[in-house]
Amino acid sequence: MNRSRPVSAATGWNTWDFRSYNTIVYLEDGMFTFKVQLSVYDPDADVHHTRFRWPQMPVRGPHAPDGSYWSYTFSTPSAQYAVEAAGRGRELDVAITPLTQGDRCRVVVGLLPAGEEAVEVRDKVLRTRRWWVTPYNLHRPEEVLFFISVDYVYLINTPGEPCALHVGARRCRGRWPTLLRRIARAKECYAREELCGEDGLARALMAIPRAVTWNTIYDARWTGLTTQISRDWGVDWNGSYNFPWDQCFLGYLAHTVSVELSRANFRAILASATEEGFLPNYYTSFGVKAFDRSQPPIGGYLVWKTALLTGDQTLVKECYPALARWHAWWRRARDPQGSGLLAWGSNPTPVYEFPHLKLYNPVQQHEHICALYEAGMDNFPVMNQVPFDKRAHTLAADCVALNSLYVLDCEALAWMAAQVGDTHAAQRYRREAAAHAQRMRARLYDPRSGLYCIRCWDGRFIRDVSAINFYPLAAGVPTEEQAHAMVARYLLDPELFWGEYVLSVTALNYPASKNNNYWAGRIWPPTNFIIYEGLKRYGLDEVAAAFATKSYRMFEKNWAKANLICENYHMLTGEGGDVWNSDTGYAWGALLAMCALQELIDVEPWSDHLRVGTRSQQSWGVVRYRVGDDTYRVRSAYDGLQVWRNGMLWLCSTSPVVVRCPRGADTPGRVFLSADRPGTLRMYGARPGARILVQCGAHAVICKVDERGVAVLPYDAVSQLAPPR
Repeated sequence: MNRSRPVSAATGWNTWDFRSYNTIVYLEDGMFTFKVQLSVYDPDADVHHTRFRWPQMPVRGPHAPDGSYWSYTFSTPSAQYAVEAAGRGRELDVAITPLTQGDRCRVVVGLLPAGEEAVEVRDKVLRTRRWWVTPYNLHRPEEVLFFISVDYVYLINTPGEPCALHVGARRCRGRWPTLLRRIARAKECYAREELCGEDGLARALMAIPRAVTWNTIYDARWTGLTTQISRDWGVDWNGSYNFPWDQCFLGYLAHTVSVELSRANFRAILASATEEGFLPNYYTSFGVKAFDRSQPPIGGYLVWKTALLTGDQTLVKECYPALARWHAWWRRARDPQGSGLLAWGSNPTPVYEFPHLKLYNPVQQHEHICALYEAGMDNFPVMNQVPFDKRAHTLAADCVALNSLYVLDCEALAWMAAQVGDTHAAQRYRREAAAHAQRMRARLYDPRSGLYCIRCWDGRFIRDVSAINFYPLAAGVPTEEQAHAMVARYLLDPELFWGEYVLSVTALNYPASKNNNYWAGRIWPPTNFIIYEGLKRYGLDEVAAAFATKSYRMFEKNWAKANLICENYHMLTGEGGDVWNSDTGYAWGALLAMCALQELIDVEPWSDHLRVGTRSQQSWGVVRYRVGDDTYRVRSAYDGLQVWRNGMLWLCSTSPVVVRCPRGADTPGRVFLSADRPGTLRMYGARPGARILVQCGAHAVICKVDERGVAVLPYDAVSQLAPPR
């Protein structure tokens, strides 16, 4: 993974047209100057297939963010094709290969220069004032006497035969094999950069960058370059359509592809802020936005984590002011009691209308359901027990999820304030985080259930256990004793949550879970991500490994079946796309694979430590993952952990182990180890003579680096809370 590869928001060839994956565009200074539209005409059905969406793309292959290479397959009811393309500056090569035989379908290549510029023919080559198009086995309709009715210049192939074309600023005089060799070289080049898994992660880890790049579009009207939560939604809504917490998760996922693309996603969502400072529940490229409500405040944490992983200080400087304004809005708008705790809500003013949304959301503001929209949990049944207070404009309860994320937001802003040199604000945010966490301990912890719960303003606890009861773990709110008890008693109970797959947002035995409808009885990737972060924060490495494994296996089976990256999943079968409201191209589904990646290597913001390794005994590996300026390869198996940094062996152990050490340290002064059986960890490339304090559970030992720069660090088995087998 080469995060230094530049991704311009305004230049180059790519699949950035929101209307169809099959439209290849050239951008110049933010303007579309040429489009190549691939389509298929089926003469037997007399249908011209022009728009292709996620279900019509059974294989989404590698896709370089800068358009230097991409490949995929697409299908119609009668035929299937493979496409490979490579862009270099203004030059584009495209090769199209039929994968089916016996049909009479024809590939139609539409040529759409900007401004309906005239296209003329010169010696079998097409050209405009600025472009040359060289076809290979593609014909003008008058050459083959086969015509279709379209409003653009087009070329067609012979049924069942491969074809190709070159588009560029100059005429291409090379032959077809030369074009194919250029594409092959581009493929090899990107294959050396794309993030990928090894061993047990080999089949699906590459879905993380592909979820990002295949859903990235350019919309000049508002958002510019952004990754869509689902590109298909852009087709339905005529352009970029975004949600704050969805978009922030995409900004985080995009760090596996490009620093610039990650920054562009955060920049786009933060630019949508209202005059009051909050990020609207939704906004689109044609100008509509929700003026009554926001979405969960996860953005600060994801910017924090992204900045630590990439070292992108520009991201922090750009995002901090808008995130600080959003944070302040929550206190002003969602604490109507003045208690210091927050409630989800929806404002009555300004009154706005979006008629096209009424098909999906008949009620648009200042009602109970609208507060659930703000929570990002549209029909979450647990909150049905909480009334909506129209005078307060919120639910009449302090929500454990919102308050947990608010504490996390305080911590993130404290770090960002320190990075931009505002030490006073950093101290204020730290004090606020501590005070808010203490309020949660005092008023949202229910001794009877042993959980942090939604608490109504009349004093009642909502004791129906759900995924949000575990959100406080991510914010570090529970005591260690509380955290262990919550996980042991509830999370690991097979009757409640610990099924073959995790984690249903409502308990498996909750009555509404059998409805299998959206936020009732489904597994949601962002929920898994937040809870997984919490397990690591409390050092519950044994449970975290099993949680990541269950999440990844569910994701892997859907990706392997049909490259499905789903919005949500069935709580028992792990199937995505099994119901109408489980989109199969929803980019945040890759958060499930991200849990597996983070199980091998991650940065933990709360401690500023690099974490590598897992207590799992299975064989997992990742190649070409960057943290800061370093590129890592990590492999863990029953026989131990191996970590290469910048191509050199750095760590090697004799059994699976989790290693935590200060981020960015060549020779860490202190290392924390966690394993379920004893062993030895060797650290290479350390400073000769340096001393390293090795902490393993309650035991500590000081080890000295030898003259070769090798430190031998022994460790014992550390007993931990273990999940059911």
